[in-house]
Amino acid sequence: MFLLALVGCVYAAAPIRAGWREVDAGAFVFILPTELTQISIQGEDSSVGRYAAQNMAVDFDYGAYSDALSYADAPEFAQRRETVDGLDAVIVSCRHPDRHSPFAYFYAIHFPKTRVTGVKLTVYVSCRAKSDYGIAEEIIRSIAFKPKPPNKALVPTVMSVTPAADAPVAPATTAAHL
Repeated sequence: MFLLALVGCVYAAAPIRAGWREVDAGAFVFILPTELTQISIQGEDSSVGRYAAQNMAVDFDYGAYSDALSYADAPEFAQRRETVDGLDAVIVSCRHPDRHSPFAYFYAIHFPKTRVTGVKLTVYVSCRAKSDYGIAEEIIRSIAFKPKPPNKALVPTVMSVTPAADAPVAPATTAAHL
């Protein structure tokens, strides 16, 4: 008897091009340039992450108290509403609101509602040059939320399927290959 493990949740991030990689952040995935390396950080009440290089940093905050991006007083502030992965979002760009940041510019997206009730997501891209906004846009547009599993966990569930006795057996598949 052969068991075939299939991932119960299927999601699709943007296609990955050369020099970019996919990041699995638990409840969602996104792509970013390979030169951005993961920096270990700890959140208090949410899932957080940071990826950084000399000219750019990408941070995310997935939780009940994610930043709503209220920076209207920041220089060069611009805001627009968009739909990303089927969810309403606010995209903000401006001079970096943290005057102590080594990065001059700030480009971010906030999802006030995700597929999990009461949980929000904010992804920040901090960069040294305004010309990096194109890369920032590509990062935030690649965000793909995983479906909420029936047990309301934030990670995909795995189920087993027993194929018919005469059926060919396929190799195990993971979400990254779907």
